[in-house]
Amino acid sequence: LHKCRKWSALRNTLVDLRTFDIMYNGEQLKEELFGYWRTLIEGPLFMSDELEASILMDKPMNNEDELLNELSDASRAGLSDSQIRKKRLTGQMAPFDI
Repeated sequence: LHKCRKWSALRNTLVDLRTFDIMYNGEQLKEELFGYWRTLIEGPLFMSDELEASILMDKPMNNEDELLNELSDASRAGLSDSQIRKKRLTGQMAPFDI
């Protein structure tokens, strides 16, 4: 599911209590479980390899200062926070709030 970029399916699998119990209590799977959770929470969750490559080539991942600058520019242009955030997530899925 991770390699196929099926983020919702991955999340649904991890929140299944039986799956979580098996992975959490199995020493070999615990690190993998935490890696999946980290990916789902931190993102970015690109929808395809092509979109990831094109977005990362255009510009490196933004840090917090750049995000604040973009939000300030959007405010001056009359755009809402949600409009600029939606634009930033083009080709991506928003990380999960777990």
